[in-house]
Amino acid sequence: MDIDAMYNLSAVSKMTYTVSSGTLNPSIPYYNLSLDDFYDGIVSSLYDASVQTVVCVHNTSLKPLWNNELDSLKHSAIFWHNVWVSVGRPGSGYVHQLKCSTKLKYNKKLS
Repeated sequence: MDIDAMYNLSAVSKMTYTVSSGTLNPSIPYYNLSLDDFYDGIVSSLYDASVQTVVCVHNTSLKPLWNNELDSLKHSAIFWHNVWVSVGRPGSGYVHQLKCSTKLKYNKKLS
């Protein structure tokens, strides 16, 4: 959503003073508000608009430690897991060893 849509959702557009001939128009109901009340109203309006328009991501889904090495290990572990599944999920053998070793390397790097 663009900034114009967010502005229209907020009450900020309703709280602005109109300026005519260089003076504030006292006919606007917000004219008698104190500066603190006016500020609180703007902040509250912007917060309400952001709740309706900004996508929130849970902080546990972000991985600041992620790098190319982890990406490579993850893809390798997924690849060998898929190979292991495609050959019938053997409990031993070369494919089983590769699946387990790549998964172990990936999990060790994650922790």
